[in-house]
Amino acid sequence: MAKISKIIAKLIALKPKWFWLGFTVGVIYFGYSLLWMWGAYPLNFLAPMNWTFKIILIFIPFALTTVGLALFWGCFLWLIQKIKTKHGYFTPFLAGGLFVIIEYLRSWFAGILWLGNGSLIGPHWPFNNPAYLFSGISPIFKTLSVWGIYGLDFWFAFIIATIILFVLFRKKSFLIQLVVALSIIPLFNFAQKQETPNPLLQIPVSIIQTQYLTKSFYETEETLDHFKQELVMLKEAAKNMADQNGIIVFAEGADFSKTLSIFLDPISVKNFFNGLSKNELLVVDSDQLVESDKSKLKTIFINSKKGAIGSYDKTLLMPGTEFLPYLIKWPLSLLSPALKQDLDSYKEFARGEGANILRYGNLWAKILICSDTLSPS
Repeated sequence: MAKISKIIAKLIALKPKWFWLGFTVGVIYFGYSLLWMWGAYPLNFLAPMNWTFKIILIFIPFALTTVGLALFWGCFLWLIQKIKTKHGYFTPFLAGGLFVIIEYLRSWFAGILWLGNGSLIGPHWPFNNPAYLFSGISPIFKTLSVWGIYGLDFWFAFIIATIILFVLFRKKSFLIQLVVALSIIPLFNFAQKQETPNPLLQIPVSIIQTQYLTKSFYETEETLDHFKQELVMLKEAAKNMADQNGIIVFAEGADFSKTLSIFLDPISVKNFFNGLSKNELLVVDSDQLVESDKSKLKTIFINSKKGAIGSYDKTLLMPGTEFLPYLIKWPLSLLSPALKQDLDSYKEFARGEGANILRYGNLWAKILICSDTLSPS
């Protein structure tokens, strides 16, 4: 304990460098959590480009995002060092509250940094929020309905600050605060009523996933092979629900109903879905459609007995894959006419603005597509 106290004391003594301490931790944390961005390589829509430039094109947004997010954690430690409090026991509350503000502001950052034609401005990008690190701990995860991710951020920062202060000063007040904070989770779990599932609301669900690689352009043979796989799996899923109503979900970008309409006329399409089962099935399909000269990622809800009963257009689009941010598009457009032509041909999607609530029998469902799930709203 004494060694830990000395180490922490030395870190605190480096007050002018607190910003760089927070920034360094942020670069490591966010850099590791954003490694998935490298999955975009080899950028198929820019096939003629040299591989070196492709790596640079991925590194630039990766580095900008990592450094930009890390700046917030640097500012957090810098502000903690700058703000003075008369009473030491208030410091953990200050740390918790300030961390919540920093994390909330950070959730705006990605949307502003990667602004583009399909952007939705707001606190929609809290990815890598430390609260998500506790998602695998059941007692903590169950309490999120009470205080949300920002409440958990406050609790996390409060406990870290309290531990550091207790190790340094060995005051009972900090120990009491720590015990109370650690007791909150068990108390919340004890107070929450355990709801037993209503068997009347249990609906079987089948998910159709063909592991179809996402590409900008597909050969005719690839499209047909994909459609055949979906067709077989859809019929199999419907067969497994022969004795009850159920839901069948296609993956994002499946384009099943759109492809089906190429081979069948509207009446034949209706008869196809009606013949899947004697029971009522809800088929949730995802198509890339053009409406009013705008491409949209649309989820279509098809009742096997009643036809299409609703749709939802994806709202929170992913920068770089579903639209090109200005920070990338404008500089690249200036490099060469050929590259500008490639960028102009890149298919960008328009974000949806409609409601995403669906009613199926007595069940109300909220529809989210891919990056939609990132936004707390």
